[in-house]
Formats: sequence, C-alpha cells, structure tokens
Amino acid sequence: MLAVIVVHDRIFPRPFLHAANDFTTFYCAGEVVRERADPYRVEPLRACEQRRGEFGGAINASWEVVPSPFPGYVMALFTVMSLLPYGTAHLAWLAVLLFGVGVATVALTRLTRFPSWAVLAIVGVLVGFWNLDTSEPTPVVAALLACAALCARSGAWRAAGVQVALAMIMPQLALPAFVALLLFAPRARAALVVTAAALGVLSVATLGFAENVEYFTRTLPAQTRAEVWFTYQYSLTHLLALCGVPASAAIRAGQASYLLLIALGVWAAVRLSRVSGDRAVLVLLPPAVASVGGAYSHSVQILAGVGAALMVASLRAVPRALAGLPLVLYSVIWTGVIPWRSLIVATSVSALAAAWLAAGRLSREPVRRLAVALAGWLVLAAAFAALHTLPTQPPDISVAGAPAPAIGPLDQASRIFEYRTELPQFRAFDLRVEMEKLPLVAGALLLVLCAFAARAGTAAGEVSRDQVPLGEATAGEAVSGAGA
Repeated sequence: MLAVIVVHDRIFPRPFLHAANDFTTFYCAGEVVRERADPYRVEPLRACEQRRGEFGGAINASWEVVPSPFPGYVMALFTVMSLLPYGTAHLAWLAVLLFGVGVATVALTRLTRFPSWAVLAIVGVLVGFWNLDTSEPTPVVAALLACAALCARSGAWRAAGVQVALAMIMPQLALPAFVALLLFAPRARAALVVTAAALGVLSVATLGFAENVEYFTRTLPAQTRAEVWFTYQYSLTHLLALCGVPASAAIRAGQASYLLLIALGVWAAVRLSRVSGDRAVLVLLPPAVASVGGAYSHSVQILAGVGAALMVASLRAVPRALAGLPLVLYSVIWTGVIPWRSLIVATSVSALAAAWLAAGRLSREPVRRLAVALAGWLVLAAAFAALHTLPTQPPDISVAGAPAPAIGPLDQASRIFEYRTELPQFRAFDLRVEMEKLPLVAGALLLVLCAFAARAGTAAGEVSRDQVPLGEATAGEAVSGAGA
C-alpha cells in the first residue's frame, strides 16, 4: 500500500503524504495539552496550526482553525505523538494507520474466509484511501472492531469487550457496538465497564476534570452545530437543514434518529447472530447501521461499515440474492473532494473485488462467476459515471476575503468552523453531492434487510457454522477463547 501511495504522489498533483490535514490538528492538540492549555479553545490551537502550515494557501484566512473534538483519552494519544518531531510524528502516524488497515484485513479475512487479496483490495481502498489522505484514525477503530468480532466468535468475550471499549477513539462509530455487547453479551460487561472507567481516569489525568466536563457540555454541542452545513455530512441533521428546518430542530431530530438507528442496528444484529450462529455480527453490524443519518456522520467513518458488509456477504443464513448487495454498494467511494481520476482508479479496484465476492454467492462455476462479477462491476461503473454527470455547482471555497468572525480566543474552536460552513457559498444545495450519498445510505439499510431476511439452515451443499445461543460457547470455542 505504501508503494502504491508513493506512485500516486509522483503522478497526481495532490499527494497523500502531506501533513496539512487533520494530522496537524491532532499534533497541535497534543502540543496544547503538553502546555497545560485547553485543546478545545480557539487559542493556542489556532496559533499552532498556523505555525505548522495548516492554512498556507491563498484561499485561507488568518482567523481559521480546525477543531479537534476528541475526548480526553484520545488527547492522551495525541500528547504522546506530539513528543516526536513534527515530520517524524507524521510518518509514525501514517504507519499506525497502515498497520490498522493490515490488522483489519487479516481479521476480516479470518472472519469471512474470503481470499485475502479481495479483502485487502476492499479494506485498503475503503478504510485506507480516505483516512490516509485525511489522517483520520478510522483504520485503528476498524481494526479494533474486526478483532473484537473475531474474539466474540471464539467466545473470548473479555477481549472483545476491551477492544470495543478502546474503539471508542471514535465514540459515534463504536458506541453502537458498546451498547450491543453491554446488553446482549453478559460475559463482556465487566471488561467494557472496567476499560471505559480506565479511559475516564486517563481523560481526567490528561486534561483535568473541568475540561472533561467542558467536552460534554460545550465542545460536543458546538461541534455538532458546526457540522450542520458541512457539504460532506451524511447526517439527517444536514439533510433537514438543507430543506429549511432550523438548525436546533434539525440537530434534535438527528440525535433522535441516531438513538433509533442504534436500537435498529442492535436488534438486527441480535437476530442475525441467533439465526446464523455467528456472534461476530453483534460487534460489526450495529456501528454500520447507525453510521448513516443521525446528527454527525462522515463518509470516512461510514466506510468502516464495510466490515459488516463483508461479514454479511459470508453468512450462509443470508439469502444469496441479498447477501452481496450491501458489499457492492459499500465498495465504491461515491463522492469526495479529491480529483476524480484518483477516485475512479481506487474505486475500480475495490468494486471489482466486491463484485467477485458477491458473484461467488450466486455461482460457483468459474466462468459464470467471472461473467456475473464483470457485469456487476460495469453496473457500478455506469452508476458512478451517471452520478458524476449530474449538474453540480462546486462552491467557491475561498474564505480569504470573508470578514473575521466576532469569536474570541477562549471560545470553542468549533465556533470558528461553524462560522466558516455557514458562509453563503457553503450553504448552497448541490444535487450531485447529495445524490452521491444515497448508495452508502442504501447499503446500511440493506444490511438491516439482510439481517431480517436471514433464515436458519443452509442451501444444499453449503457449509454452515454451528448455531450457538448468544453469549454461550461450544467446548472447542471455550478452549480457543481461553487461549485468546
């Protein structure tokens, strides 16, 4: 993957291996914490980002700042990272993200028994592509959830609980899995609670009690409001705002929908787990379902749901006509700010691998399987091309001429981002961008349909995993669980 990135950077004008993205924000947040200042405020976070070249372009303004709305235990990680020189820390962070992609690939290969090359092609693109470009920690979360699912299958519930709790690096993504294990995996509860308590202690030790209270009472609400008009939000809140609903009402509706999606995802996961006999879906399915809609939803997190799509595609209890559809929809990076040439090259690789796996559920005869896979790939390519022919009015993203907001240095950094996204050029409705969000939303909803369409038993000649009551293990699994 690193070799592919190096080749990419020699061909395309916008390189992956640059630090002027969210990495700079994370590094600066760590520096601010080491200085015993508040990382959630405008200053000194903005001064560090400006010094590190986060806003060096002609389209940027001196008042800009990128917030870092992570909980205190993640700030502890950023603080350790900031001890390294800036360039060294960036390379080390990229190595961590690549390692996350690798671990997720290995775990999902073992979970699904799919060929490793196909899983790597899918995970490498969907979990690696965007997140290596933005430096988001999603690959680490995806790896933790995949490993937790592997542990859940083997009956190693304590290990699964620890890893799901650690995956709360991105709380909005991992929380549904946390809830699912807390309610329906009794042997994981102690590990979940103890690990969460340890993270809470680490948060207080890193930031202090007042800053942790501030995170929940001021930072999270400010960040949610700042993202209402962000173009690449997949949230229900953003959609309602585009339709004219006041921001406060749209946020409340999005928060309510997130809770409903968690409930729906857990319900679907419990049912599919009981029907298929595979407890791994209890970890992977709820985050995928709850990642679309809600009040705060980015594609980089939604694409981590490809683990659930791979899992569902491998389960024989799911009707073969449905099993591969979510995976096919997840396999394409439908929208983004990078050049379309980069997008279509990366997407072609993951889409072809997904089409091949999905075709395997429909036919085992090699020639027919190849024909079905190519047909599916062509349909995806046609859909991608059709979406990119829709009329679009990309906004003028320059804010250099915008007046500075009346926001003080001790205000929440998210308020600056809110001011930026509410500038007139960012509030225009773009048909193409909104239509490009539909396939991922449909993919998540299809996962629910697959869960409720699943039936116990298998088709003739297919091998099924033993059905085991939820939370229990066979003698063999107990041995492997003890070893894990």
